[in-house]
Amino acid sequence: MVQAAPGQYSAGITQPPRWTLQQEDVAREFMEAYGIERQQISFDVDSPDPIFDFDALNLLVHTLGNFPVISTDLDKVEEKTGLVTATCDITVPDNRMRHVTAASFIGETLPGGSIVGNYTQALNVAQARALRKGLRAVGFDVVRAHRQSSEAPLTLNMVSETDSRTKDLAQAHILGKEMGLIQGGDKTLWSRLISIWFGGRASSAELSDEELVIFVARLRGLKSSHPQATASALERNAQAAPAS
Repeated sequence: MVQAAPGQYSAGITQPPRWTLQQEDVAREFMEAYGIERQQISFDVDSPDPIFDFDALNLLVHTLGNFPVISTDLDKVEEKTGLVTATCDITVPDNRMRHVTAASFIGETLPGGSIVGNYTQALNVAQARALRKGLRAVGFDVVRAHRQSSEAPLTLNMVSETDSRTKDLAQAHILGKEMGLIQGGDKTLWSRLISIWFGGRASSAELSDEELVIFVARLRGLKSSHPQATASALERNAQAAPAS
């Protein structure tokens, strides 16, 4: 099991960000119940939903879940670009299965302001994302599982692979709009970026499921490393680090 490297924080942040009272209560609930440490939990802005690192999420899944098979593994490392991908294979009690891929990018900023600073931490983040994605694909929520009475069995609602892809496409387009790559109906820069990274293809719809995951990770990394850059500057930067 990979341990996260000590977190780095982006410019101007000298300590982990403060949580809201609601976030503090949620975090304390899990720290006291399972021995999870504070640095293993983060939150996205004011969201009350905790984001656990890989080790914490792994602990919760094996404590609260009932999966005949669940494995999270390194997929590949791209040393040239700093991209790390991981996979999660999960089987539910009725033997239905899901296989998902997730990624992390060295240099990307995580919720709370910490920065993925090395390959060990990137693997931890990629594995945690793959595990979360796998759990979502089978309809398992660790917070709901923790709070639900043991007398009421947890119902799993499997998400179709099409729905999972749709969510990845939606995330990519949200990032594209935030970064100025999509401006209204103009996707010129968006299409150029896809072409640079994925061998001449011009649309995210043309990407495979794994390529779509990598695309989202690259967008996150590009946005994190150049938060104030213009769309055209982002394109120039992307050209300096094309997909392998």
